[in-house]
Amino acid sequence: MTPQTAPGLSPAAPPAMRMALPLALGLVLGLAFGALPGLPGRALAASETILTDSGPVVRRADGIYQGIPYAAPPVGALRWRPPQPARPVGEPLACDAPGPQCPQNDADGDTDEDCLTLGLRTPARTDDDRLPVMVFFHGGAFTSGAGSLSLYAGGDLVREGVVLVTVNYRLGALGFLAHPALSAESPGGVSGNYGLLDQQAALAWVRRNIAAFGGDPDNVTVFGQSAGAASVLAHLVSPAAAGLFDKAILQSPVAPGALRRLKDAVHGVAPAEDIGRRIAARLGADRQPDVPAALRAASVGDILAATEALRPEAGLEVAGVVCSPTVDGVVLPDHPLTLFSRGRQHHVPLIIGTTANESSLFLDHLDPPADTAEAYVRMVTRRFGCDAKKVLALAPGREPGLWNDLERVVSVRWFVAPAEFLARAQAASGSPCFVYRYELPPPLGALAALEDEGDALGVSPQQAGVPHGAELFPVFGFESPWLGFDDADRATGMAMRAAWAAFARTGRPNWPHGPTWPGFDPGAPRIMAFGKTPRVRSLPREPLVPLVERSWQTTTY
Repeated sequence: MTPQTAPGLSPAAPPAMRMALPLALGLVLGLAFGALPGLPGRALAASETILTDSGPVVRRADGIYQGIPYAAPPVGALRWRPPQPARPVGEPLACDAPGPQCPQNDADGDTDEDCLTLGLRTPARTDDDRLPVMVFFHGGAFTSGAGSLSLYAGGDLVREGVVLVTVNYRLGALGFLAHPALSAESPGGVSGNYGLLDQQAALAWVRRNIAAFGGDPDNVTVFGQSAGAASVLAHLVSPAAAGLFDKAILQSPVAPGALRRLKDAVHGVAPAEDIGRRIAARLGADRQPDVPAALRAASVGDILAATEALRPEAGLEVAGVVCSPTVDGVVLPDHPLTLFSRGRQHHVPLIIGTTANESSLFLDHLDPPADTAEAYVRMVTRRFGCDAKKVLALAPGREPGLWNDLERVVSVRWFVAPAEFLARAQAASGSPCFVYRYELPPPLGALAALEDEGDALGVSPQQAGVPHGAELFPVFGFESPWLGFDDADRATGMAMRAAWAAFARTGRPNWPHGPTWPGFDPGAPRIMAFGKTPRVRSLPREPLVPLVERSWQTTTY
């Protein structure tokens, strides 16, 4: 995500396709095939309610709680303000249905601005249990998705002995709008990043309340995929997130081309406050004496429409997103890659990884298109400048290999190079780091769902390979035979879930009967490859990586 496209998803691309699996998938599949089975009944305390600072919660025998408010509704005067504490209720909360999804275009489910809720699944058997906690932030390019989607039900992950929490957070302009007038009314002099602050509020709620559900508040692992992983990356360098989690997992994070600065343009990327001015102008709020009040009076539909209208002129590189996390000097002191390079991240154990073919479902939507050899050369020249000839020597983009070369270049630029950079910086800091590559192609049913959510235009299984989002199915155990998953697929899923849970327990992702997953050593880098049989191997040497890293300095923020 950075303004100016190329390579990037077309600003005219449908909202459903933005950055990855915008996760209507989970709801669609859940409705079609049924949500994952619930946990068996738990013999906990005799009390019929659990006390939380959101109010009493009705105890559930299946251990599944949905729609728990973790902050006050961000509506009216609280729109575009940091999240406020939830208002405790007197009557016990049933927590038997998910809260509404945060407002977004083309949602598969009810949406409402009053959306700051979380879901919680616990296998705790006694009040004395202190199980490791895993808090997940969903993807969707900061514009779509929800933690409550059935893809993330996670029953099989919870059976590994962890408490799973999924979170809804503000999206799009409602979650990330910056504007000079909003900055002026803030004690810190900044605006935007409300969605990140929501996530931090959810983590703080977990610290305060999770013991009542059998979780260990002193053993919290935060993890996310795509925009969710980019969120976790932001928290790894955000001062306000210090002490809110103990370990982190980044599944396919995107960093270069995903942020704006608050007030300054960088490499042609419009600052976030400038984007806010343009949205305010489209809403007519800029002509009112009290701009923040006028913005807060606008309808959700008008805000979504005004934001969408800006995509062609101001959409960010990776996904054409208009409003996303902002380097504001407070919530985000600087670009996460810059802070990692200086060792200024929170020093907690880290897992980071990518799929084998991250960009394969996005290539039909590059803007300008790169579907001919000539267009490919123009794209490489524009994005790599003086290194373009070196890139073209490695990936010439001539038929019949154009597709493969394009997928390679875009995947390395958006995902592989940032992941390797972060792994090297984490290892250099002395903090534990473990790297994986997910290499198991999804079965046809799962691939069809991914292609549908990615608006991929007739991408064959051979072209798709192992696309962005493919590892979500095994991590959460969403491996129905209706989607084509077989016993071998499920064996890999069992290994991944066992590794994720072991990491949550101990900070090392080694599971019973699996190969020992070594820590990342930049001098002799070895990774865990999750294919038909998980195995340790050397990190594949990709000569495009240093060229991509150099290109960040001049073309991408």
